[in-house]
Amino acid sequence: MAAQTPISDLRKLSKNYIINGDMRISQRFVGNTIVSPGNGQYTMDRWQYIKVGAMVHNMVRATDVPTVAESGMLFQNSLLITLTTPDTSIAATDYCAIGQIIEGYNFTRLAQKAFTISFWVKATLPGTYSVGLQNSVADRGYAGEYTIDATNTWEYKTIKIAASPSAGTWNYTNGVGLKVWFTLASGSNFNVAPDAWASSTVLGSTNQVNGVNTGATNFWLTGVMINEGLDAQPFRLFSEDIAGEIMACQRYYEKTYDLETVPGTVTFTGAHSFNHPGGVGVEGNYYYRVSKRVNASPVYYSPQTGSTGVFRDTTSAVDRATSTLRTGQNNIAFSTGGVPAGAPDIAGHIVTDVELS
Repeated sequence: MAAQTPISDLRKLSKNYIINGDMRISQRFVGNTIVSPGNGQYTMDRWQYIKVGAMVHNMVRATDVPTVAESGMLFQNSLLITLTTPDTSIAATDYCAIGQIIEGYNFTRLAQKAFTISFWVKATLPGTYSVGLQNSVADRGYAGEYTIDATNTWEYKTIKIAASPSAGTWNYTNGVGLKVWFTLASGSNFNVAPDAWASSTVLGSTNQVNGVNTGATNFWLTGVMINEGLDAQPFRLFSEDIAGEIMACQRYYEKTYDLETVPGTVTFTGAHSFNHPGGVGVEGNYYYRVSKRVNASPVYYSPQTGSTGVFRDTTSAVDRATSTLRTGQNNIAFSTGGVPAGAPDIAGHIVTDVELS
């Protein structure tokens, strides 16, 4: 295990380029689980699941973590990817991975520099696994290998990554800067020799195990860190504290519901409320907690029924159709139709998703 750095020296360390690397924030989860996510679906905040093939997983916010004696710090959560349907034969075009897409603005400080990926991992199936890296259009990729030595045992891994090339198509603004995939399985179309940048779409190395080969196969991940340089540094958050980490997540996904409340839940807690004078053409506004990556159309929910596309007219006790008039990175304007005169009270929940893909 890497030696721990004294707290007095932490300010000298490179930042972590992974948001929610300790898997603590899970705004989309129903309780602690997402059942059978589809290809491209987001799970834990900032963590996307991708797959092509017969494999099916559930995502669990687990409390199974490396101990303080093992890791040198107190982790509280891991992302558990539990296999419910195996894929025993990975075709050339099949793949399965969990990963995070680093926004171009954040990636610029890592661009064309060597860096290190470190993390804690546990898996049912031992073997050679990969972390696959891709640029914005996947015309440059890299496979870094690590080995799961023992079944169902927490292990600390580090992967040293050579500086990204200047050639290829790279986004250094608010698009895809770097895709970081923890690969469970990948077909031959996406596999390359490890430890070198390739001019192709990469998910795994040529030695990648089929980590979805048999039923009841689990994969846990936590403490994910990317730092500049070729020396792994102790885990730290992307932000200075948990409040900052939540805000970093909300740049991509924000809801008026409480953090642990699933969109569509019947509750007025946190609902956006305003006084509507009634009549046609009257609009309301909502200001985001955090400036968004791009403009996007939100989804509206009634706090009384959980229905989408509506706000609740609490005065008349009915849901009213709500539509977006203008969007911005900092606020939205919307209209709630069919409201009678008489200054009724309107309340509703707002969910905005501008995740990278």
